Amino acid sequence: MEHTDAPQEPAAQLAALKGELGWWRSLAIVMLIVGGGVAFLLLREVRSHRADNAQLDVLQKQIEAMGGTLLGSRVDDLALVDAAGAIGSTAFAGSPLSLVVLLSTQCPSCEATAPAWAQIAGKLEQEGVPTRMIVVDAVGAPQDAPRWAGLTPHGVRDAERTWLREVPGVPAGVLVDSTGVVRRVWLRQLDASEVDRIVAGVVSDLRGQ
Repeated sequence: MEHTDAPQEPAAQLAALKGELGWWRSLAIVMLIVGGGVAFLLLREVRSHRADNAQLDVLQKQIEAMGGTLLGSRVDDLALVDAAGAIGSTAFAGSPLSLVVLLSTQCPSCEATAPAWAQIAGKLEQEGVPTRMIVVDAVGAPQDAPRWAGLTPHGVRDAERTWLREVPGVPAGVLVDSTGVVRRVWLRQLDASEVDRIVAGVVSDLRGQ
């Protein structure tokens, strides 16, 4: 009777070992090629992402430079309409400083930055600085939506005929004194880490008047 578990001849064992080593070598080469391809794609993606970020930084600086032209300029009061259809005004002359926050329903960054502006508005209200939040693309009365984090939305009648057309982008914040002169302009998305610094700057302007 033959034993199926009998030891193989040395030549057969060597051939089997070479075959197995060849298989592992082929697998290693394939993995190396695939890994190299993935690494190339990742590197290209990182470089593309960095290039996009660089372009965004340049664009942001250009937008801020355009917004800088508002600094020191005199702006008129804006006729406002709230979510209930009530008519009002920015009434800049009624306060030493007033904050105008400009957001849009078509801007994801606007919704993301609304909580920070809401915190700023709450802190400045305690200092006697009113905030008017304007939905720049509102047609008629704006929707009082949760996206605004508690900010009261307003629309502006004939907005394209007002100084709002000189603001190059949203989200934006414009600080105006009682004479209608623009004291500060913010043209970017904010987060919670910037709230106290911005409030401190406005309070400094308020006490310096």
